[in-house]
Formats: sequence, C-alpha cells, structure tokens
Amino acid sequence: MNKTNLLWLTAVAVHTYLFYNQAQGYNAPVFSLVLIVLVGAAHRALLSFRYWWMGATMQLIAAIAVGWHVSGWLQTIYVCSLFVFVGLTYAPRSSLHLAWLNGLVGAFLGGFANHLPVLRKEFSAQTGKTFQGLFRFKPSFLVFPFSVTTAFYFLYNWANPAFTVDFSFFTTHINFLFIGAKLIGIVWLCPLFFPWGIESAVEEDSRRKDELVRIRKVKKGILPLMLRYQNQQGVLLFGMLNALISCFILFNVLQMLIPDLQQTPKGFSEQVHEGFNALFISVLVAIWLIMYYFKANQNFYPKRKRLVQLSLLWIVLNGLLTVFTFYKNALYIDVFGLTFKRIWVYMALGLTFGGLLFTFIKIIYLKSNWYLIRRTSWLVYGVLICYGLVDWDRLITWYNIKEAKNLDMGYITELGPTKLPYLLELIQQKDARIVGFENKIKTQIKNWKYYHREHQDWQSRTLDEDWLRKIMIEQ
Repeated sequence: MNKTNLLWLTAVAVHTYLFYNQAQGYNAPVFSLVLIVLVGAAHRALLSFRYWWMGATMQLIAAIAVGWHVSGWLQTIYVCSLFVFVGLTYAPRSSLHLAWLNGLVGAFLGGFANHLPVLRKEFSAQTGKTFQGLFRFKPSFLVFPFSVTTAFYFLYNWANPAFTVDFSFFTTHINFLFIGAKLIGIVWLCPLFFPWGIESAVEEDSRRKDELVRIRKVKKGILPLMLRYQNQQGVLLFGMLNALISCFILFNVLQMLIPDLQQTPKGFSEQVHEGFNALFISVLVAIWLIMYYFKANQNFYPKRKRLVQLSLLWIVLNGLLTVFTFYKNALYIDVFGLTFKRIWVYMALGLTFGGLLFTFIKIIYLKSNWYLIRRTSWLVYGVLICYGLVDWDRLITWYNIKEAKNLDMGYITELGPTKLPYLLELIQQKDARIVGFENKIKTQIKNWKYYHREHQDWQSRTLDEDWLRKIMIEQ
C-alpha cells in the first residue's frame, strides 16, 4: 500500500471515529486540523499555494465555530467550506465558486468513481490472478445474475417454507450503520488524496486573468470611435450621479441638524432599513456601471482621466453614504438594542465598503472584472465564516439587558439557549423587566436541564453546552 492510500484510509478512520453516531461538536475542529495535516503530507506541493492555505484556514475557522456553538446554519457553512477545500486541493489557483463546484462534484462520487479503476488494478496486482477475473468486470455485470438467483431463492422458499436461510446473523453481528459511515468517509474523502475535478472549467478559469490586457485585433478607426463615445457617455453619467448623491448626502446631514426637516410618516426603524436597502442597490449599480465603463480597452484610452476622476469620486461618495448609514444604525441600536437584522446591516455595510475598496483598486491598478469578482467572493466567504465565530444570541442578550434603553423581552426569550443564564440572573434579582415572561423563562430553563441531564460523548459536545451545563446544572 502506497503512502497516499495509507493517508486516505487514516483520514477515513479518523472521520469514522469522530463522527460515527455523533453530532457535530468538538469533533469538527479536531477532524479539520487532522485533515489539513494529512492532505498537506499527501500533497507537499500544495503548501506553497496561498489560496489552498486560505481554503484550509477558512474550513478550520468554520469547524471551530461549530465546536463553539453548533447550529443548523453553521453546520451548512462548515460542509460548504469542506467542499471549497476539496476543490482547492484539485486546483489551488481556481476561483472560489469553481473550487466549491469541483469540491461538490468530487465529493459526491466523482473523485471516488475516477479512482476506482486504479484501486481495482492495484488490488488485482496484489492478490494475483485469483481476483483478476472478477475485477475485470464492471459492477453492473454482476447485477443480473445475482438478481435472478435471488428471485429463484424466494420462489423455492415459497414452494417449501422449510427451505430458508437464517439472515439473523447479519442483523445481529454486522453493524450496517458503521459500514455506511465508513463508506461515506471513503467516498467523500477520496478527492482530497486523489484530486479530481472539471478540467475544462479549470482551464477556462485560468484564462480569466486579474490583470487587464489591451485588445489590438480591431479594425483601424473603429476602436477609437467606440472608446470616445463610451468615455463621453460615462463622464456625463457619473457627473450627474455625483451631483445627485451629493445632494442626497447633504440633505441627510441637514435632516439631523434641523429638526423641521425630519417630518416623515415613516418610523426610525423603517428609515434605517429602507436607507440601507437604497444604499445597497446604489452600490451594486455603481459597481456594475464601473465594470461596464472600465472594461477591456477603455482602461487604456488616453483621454480617460476625467472618467477616472468622476468614477473615483462616485466610489468615495458611496463610501460616505455607507458611513452615514452605519451611524444611523448605531443610533437605532443605542435606543432599541441589538437584533439579528441590525447585525446583518452592519455585516452588509462592511461588505459594501469592501466591494467599493476593490472597485477603487480595479480602476487605479487596471484590474479586470474577474479580479473584482474573485476578491469580492472571497470577502463574502470570509465574512460568512467569521460570522459564525460569535455567539450572537449570547451577545444580543447581554448587550440589550445592560445597554439598551428599551428592552424587548419578547424578542430575547425567542433567542437560543445561551440567553438563559442572563435571564436566570434577572429572575433572581426580581427585575421588573421580566414581568409577564417569568413563567416562560422558567419553563425554558427546566426543558433545557431535562434534555441535557446526561453527558454526551466529547465528540458531540460544544463549548457553549459545557458553559451552560456548568452554570445551569452543576452549580
């Protein structure tokens, strides 16, 4: 058995030990760390690729988040990060979306099916001619003979019920769930050690460079005319957009300084969310317009200076609008407290600012649209992964109880179980803010204690669960 096969089977054994008959918990970060070491040992060349390390780090962070406070959403993110890691093992320079696709295809039978003929050949070589005849055929070759024989067995059993085979041995001595877990590990871990993917898609992706290249195969006279038309149109468009967004920002500032301008039928919450929606659409359209007017040879047009200046000004003004929306959301949180929607607004504003920054770099350093797509996709992916590191239910409960001027206790009681120690403390203090919710909170505490009265195996436990058990049960 060669080294790669041995590392593959080691990964399968570790996967089975950690996850068989277990929920996701501490087993996730342990498995991810072991997997990175084993894959790195199998493919030393990958250690020099930055994107492979990024994929490995992201899936390790996602695994740590699962081991901290597991949830259905985090489990999905963790599995997706493993697909990305598989894809980057096959093509470490590929774009994020293609890495995910290659990982998905490879993990679901693609990689194993591609490696199966090699396994049959190696097995036949090691066992001699005894099994060569059997492994020469495809599995489908055996289906018809076995099916007909089984049908005749049941026919004879029907004719004489005493003619039967006792299958109880298989049901009592063979653990089919364990075998299934082993097979799942064998199949989905195979492309990590014997990489496989969509080669044509990888080749096409490699041709999409981050740097712009001037196109010269155009009929003489046509290209300058097209470039001049697009340039003049872009200057007019961005000039008008800059004037409009400047007026909008100025009006919003005056609204804050002059109370008479704040007369609006909409509430503060609606203003914040609709303001964010308008900003988000504005930035998406801005990026799309810049991708359109700064494509191909337009970036090399000699008279592009005015268009560049107006586009950069448009990016800066959208950045100021982002900061202003951030400030309004902060004021809203100061009065009404944190919620998941308000946290998501902060995340989206951060992503918006990052998208504007990459767009700025694209214009200044003559980058292609693919550069913008690749960097933005990694930014979104990284934010989603890191979002899972925070126990937001716990943070929201703590912040709203300590800092919020208006506490929505109905919202707090609907959060996850890590809110319970803070609510228990309010009950013990006989805080007036829990009037009307005390029985509901006590029921939630009682139910949590009942369902967690027994210790789980270490693989299935999480950091939050151990923290809650220490406070709610062991004290």
